[in-house]
Order: sequence, then structure tokens, then C-alpha cells
Amino acid sequence: MVEISCFCDILYNLNRFVCSEVKEKYDLKVSEVMLLDYLGRHPSTTMTTLARFLDISPSTMTSQIDTLIKKQLVDRIYSEDNRREVYIKTTRKAEKILLELNMQIHAKLSKRFSDIESQELVKLITKLNEPI
Repeated sequence: MVEISCFCDILYNLNRFVCSEVKEKYDLKVSEVMLLDYLGRHPSTTMTTLARFLDISPSTMTSQIDTLIKKQLVDRIYSEDNRREVYIKTTRKAEKILLELNMQIHAKLSKRFSDIESQELVKLITKLNEPI
């Protein structure tokens, strides 16, 4: 049980770091970063898929996307075949923010772990990220 508790502490501290960074430096909410991260890993995703991913209603998703459009972090792309199908794509500005955040997190973790431990941590996180 100690291992799970320790792992939860690590995730909590990492989340706290990300939260403070995104609020102070980028004026973003954690949910917005999660959304941008998902879009970065799944380019040109539909609004419906994003709403399902965040477990929110389509109308709430529309509101969040509108906010990100105003911040120039995403673009709406309408399907040529079906105008009701809307894809969301990250902008270069969003990609730059995600890259910076990933580098900051990597640097923060690198200070705590040896190279071998960092490699093992990446393997662990990759496995945890796989669907159950």
C-alpha cells in the first residue's frame, strides 16, 4: 500500500507544479491544458470525441473551445462532407506551450531521478496511460 500512496504523492506534486505553471505563465486552466494535450496527441479530433474524453456535454465543450479560440490556441475546421462535423486543431501557439510544459516537467523530473530511474518512470507512465 505504501507504493500506491507514494505514487499518488508524486502525481499530486506533479499536478500541483503543472497547475501553478499554467496559471501563472500561460493563463490556462488545467482542463484547458488537458484538452490541448489530448489534441496534441490526437490531431484534428471532433468536438464529440473531445466532449466524451472530458466527460462533459457538447454545449460545455463548445464553450471551452470558444475560450481556446479566443486565446488563439485552437482552430475549428468544418468537414467538407458534413458541415455538422467539426474538427478541432491546435495552433502553433498551443504546440509551443505544450512543448515548453513538457520540457519543464522533464527538467523537474530529471532533477529528482537518475537517468535509469527516469527511463523506468517513462516506461511506467506509458503503461499506465494504456487503456485498461
